[in-house]
Amino acid sequence: MNKKIISLSQDILSIIDGTNSKFIRFFDVMSGKQLNFSLEHTLDIIEIGLNKNEVASERKIGFIDVNRDFHLSPVHKRDVIKLASMTDSFLWNEKNDILVGISDGRLLAWYYPNAIYVDKDLMDLCKVSKESSDIGRSAQLLTFSSSQAILRRKDGGLITISISPYPSILFDLCDKNKLETAIKLCR
Repeated sequence: MNKKIISLSQDILSIIDGTNSKFIRFFDVMSGKQLNFSLEHTLDIIEIGLNKNEVASERKIGFIDVNRDFHLSPVHKRDVIKLASMTDSFLWNEKNDILVGISDGRLLAWYYPNAIYVDKDLMDLCKVSKESSDIGRSAQLLTFSSSQAILRRKDGGLITISISPYPSILFDLCDKNKLETAIKLCR
C-alpha cells in the first residue's frame, strides 16, 4: 500500500486492484462496501487520485498508466480522456477543482478540468504550462494548496511553484455565493 495506488475523497475510496492493475475499484466510505462500478483501462495503472470536490456527482479520478500517459474520467460515468503524456506526477488542489501535473519536465495546471467534457477546445484556454529548468525529470508533487505547488526533484530538493491565484479566488467566491464579486474579478 502506498499513496499512489489508493485515493480517498469525502464519499469514495478508490484503489488499484491488486490482482489486475488495469482495474480501479471504488468503495463507499460510509458503508465500506464496494460500489457496483469500476474503471477498466487498456494498460496497467500506476497512480490514481480523486478530486476533493464536495459534490459527489462531479467526482473525477485522474490516473497515470505505465506509458506515463495522464488520463481523466468521471467516477460515475466512463469517459476516459487523455490529458498529457510523459507525466511523472499529478495532484488535485486541496480545496478547489484545480489539477496540476508534472509532464515532460514542466508544470501543467488545469484550472477547470470539467471543460474537457464541454468542449475540447476550451481545455486549452483553461490550461497553463510553466517551463522551469529546476523541475527536471522524475519530479514528484507533494502538496498543492491555494495557488502553490510543492514538488520534490529527483535529487531530493524541494521547489515551490506558483500558478495564478485568480482561479482559486474565483472558486472561493462562487462557493460563498458572491457572484457579483466573481463577475468583477472575471472582468
